[in-house]
Amino acid sequence: MNKSRQQVRAPESRPAPQPGTTVELKHSEYSGQIPPPHLLRDFDDLIPGTAARIIQWAEDEQRHRHNLERSAQAANIHAQRQQLVTVDYQTRAVVRSGATCSANPLGSSFALDAPGALYGPAYKVTPPSR
Repeated sequence: MNKSRQQVRAPESRPAPQPGTTVELKHSEYSGQIPPPHLLRDFDDLIPGTAARIIQWAEDEQRHRHNLERSAQAANIHAQRQQLVTVDYQTRAVVRSGATCSANPLGSSFALDAPGALYGPAYKVTPPSR
């Protein structure tokens, strides 16, 4: 199959502008999901109904993003509540075990001194007094 190709001139082979010729360059850009009205009008002139489809797409995308954010927020709230339940359970278990709390000699945190606990050489493990 022989396909015809359109010849494109290399930049060097383009004719030089004639003296007194004005070259106008337009550049425009936008940010966001919906193009500015003049571009929407141009899209609609090329393919009728395109502007409405673009606006519908943007509305659907926003609705989808809001649903995702709501789901993520609900999941975060649920995880934080589960953490509170876990901390409450662990605190009650430690209190029921009779473990004592002593200051950490290395800094500002506290170490629990419970029978059988392994803290390393910097900590002194003291069983609870009865």
